[in-house]
Amino acid sequence: MIVWDVESGKALYGSPNREIIHQIKFFNKNENKLIAIQDKGVQILTVDKENKKISSIDVNFGNMKRQFTCVCIDPSDTFCYAGTKTGDVLEINIERAIFKRLGPVNKLFSLGVQTIGLLPNGDVIVGAGDGTIAKLSI
Repeated sequence: MIVWDVESGKALYGSPNREIIHQIKFFNKNENKLIAIQDKGVQILTVDKENKKISSIDVNFGNMKRQFTCVCIDPSDTFCYAGTKTGDVLEINIERAIFKRLGPVNKLFSLGVQTIGLLPNGDVIVGAGDGTIAKLSI
């Protein structure tokens, strides 16, 4: 993965990564931190401008296995919500890089979570592969 300066067209920082990254989101309050959604994991990345490197921490999901598709970050940069091909949404504590909980409890989204967003009131909006759009209340 390489972070580019769009105006100058120059590469600024880089990090080798052997796994495909589906989506990247920058934090809301820290321009040096971002989240990378990979097929089988979520990484919290920190840009080290002085050494021109990117360091990463893998989110701990314990024994749970999922294929991830998308992510959104809450305005305080405390939690993020990652969608999966299984059709559920995982809440992740960003500060501690650990899985907190998953939902919806009763019914998974058919054909997986394709897109995810956060409303100003904190509710999560999910777009599923079958065309379903749903609101999840935290």
